[in-house]
Amino acid sequence: MLNALSSCRKGGLYGSSYLNEQFRNLIRERLATEEAFFKARGTTIDAVAETIMMNDFEYRCKRSFDIFSPMQKDKAFACEGLEANPQKRFNRNRIMVKFKDLANIFDKCLRGIKKLMLQQIEGTRERGGTVNDSGSKMIKFTAESYTYWRICGIGIT
Repeated sequence: MLNALSSCRKGGLYGSSYLNEQFRNLIRERLATEEAFFKARGTTIDAVAETIMMNDFEYRCKRSFDIFSPMQKDKAFACEGLEANPQKRFNRNRIMVKFKDLANIFDKCLRGIKKLMLQQIEGTRERGGTVNDSGSKMIKFTAESYTYWRICGIGIT
């Protein structure tokens, strides 16, 4: 893999916590018009978004979500007390989130991870470090596979 002493040290906001934050923001935006409703029930949109993120996104959706699967469907997330409103994509006690909206969250992170991986290879080589064939091929395969899926239109468009 990458020589630890010569690898390019860079990072970004692309990991699990960042996915959670992006999802939380999506739910906050979707529920923004319901602030009075939740306040009357003794809670806040932030608290509701955190609950949905932890109960449904973190432990169910995020771990099985496949951005590349053409079979993915929109997701329903439990939101206790929410009343049905088809225009807002609310079902009774459920907020519906489009597959494309979820895929966009994952896509941002995957793009960033791909960029970091390729920068690490290049940075290591620029510093005279070594990148053995198996590590280089694995990283390039992962990064290029992502690009391949995007070019083929699998996942989000």
